[in-house]
Amino acid sequence: MLSAPLRPAEPYQYDPAKRRLAKSYRNSRLILEVISDPILQIGFCLFFLVTGLSSALWRASVSLGVGNMVAGASYVFAFLAVMMVVQMPVAWYGGYAVEHRFGLSRQTVSAWLLDFGKVALLGFVIVVPISVGLYYLIPLSPVWWLWASLVYAGLEIVASTILPFVVVPMFYKLKPYENMEHRNQLLNMAQKAGAKNIQRVMLVNESARSGKANAFFTGIGNTRTMVLFDNLVSGFTPREVLTVVAHELAHYVNKDIWRGAALSIVLTIPELYVANTLLQWFTGSFGISGPSDPTGFPLILAALSIVGFALMPFSNGISRILERQADEFALRVAEEPDAQASTERRLADMNLSDDKPHWLVEMMFYTHPPPWKRVKLAEEWKLRNSR
Repeated sequence: MLSAPLRPAEPYQYDPAKRRLAKSYRNSRLILEVISDPILQIGFCLFFLVTGLSSALWRASVSLGVGNMVAGASYVFAFLAVMMVVQMPVAWYGGYAVEHRFGLSRQTVSAWLLDFGKVALLGFVIVVPISVGLYYLIPLSPVWWLWASLVYAGLEIVASTILPFVVVPMFYKLKPYENMEHRNQLLNMAQKAGAKNIQRVMLVNESARSGKANAFFTGIGNTRTMVLFDNLVSGFTPREVLTVVAHELAHYVNKDIWRGAALSIVLTIPELYVANTLLQWFTGSFGISGPSDPTGFPLILAALSIVGFALMPFSNGISRILERQADEFALRVAEEPDAQASTERRLADMNLSDDKPHWLVEMMFYTHPPPWKRVKLAEEWKLRNSR
């Protein structure tokens, strides 16, 4: 006779074995992140340019006799397709092999390949039109990189608002959250926090892919929906779930989508400025006839990768500030400091997150405060508000 699954206990305390395993997992992930981008992406772009493949591909696209717009789209599509093939082994090793080795993934090879294909398709749908539009913008102004940054920020707002509504059904099956008492508690908290247009709570089957737990909001207008991972509901206590939702609610209420757009402008301007500088420097080389020649497309991607990597301490530092503000918001709204500290420890073990990384690793790669800081924040909040 099968025994009933154990209900999660609270407060959760760290598992020492998982803390040791988390160090090894972190090192594997960091190495793969650096290899994938910037090393592999920059190396591929420069190889494609220096060997004359970029010039040959552009000439082949023009020879189709389909007009510059379609030729540009053909070039970008073919370039991205080749780059994706080159990156796929690293993506598979990092997204499948490593995740299975550390027990974080449950996907079959076929399921992983299907998701990889969906991501690739989505990338083509987004990147190809943006790239073609960029090459129409370049000849219009010597400061095209500034205007392109503003346009990109606007597109990011649109994408952040609409894409989750479109993308989520591509990867997940949603069903209504049937625990009505807990559902009403979550919705009441959201409405008290100012998110009055959230009316639905749905569950997604992340357990088919991994053991990871999270929550997010999707939809627009009256279709705004609170989405919970099934692992979150089954692996955390109701109070812990409340703190996770409260954190995600903070991003919605604080309109972090707009702050993210502002950050995108700040980051994209130097990236595209460097791209413009490189295009001017290398005009006349590698078959590049000028900044608006698509032959130089690899230079733009290389510049985005190089400058983006160099700015990671700044961009991730801003992200950690926003995430800390979301943690503070969750403490004020949910008023469950013990559960919030318990949640951070449980999440750290579940995701094999290094709770105390070296400060240089945190500065460079962490988009969220490390778990020890998030636990300390909850404990200090409790002390201040229990007097």
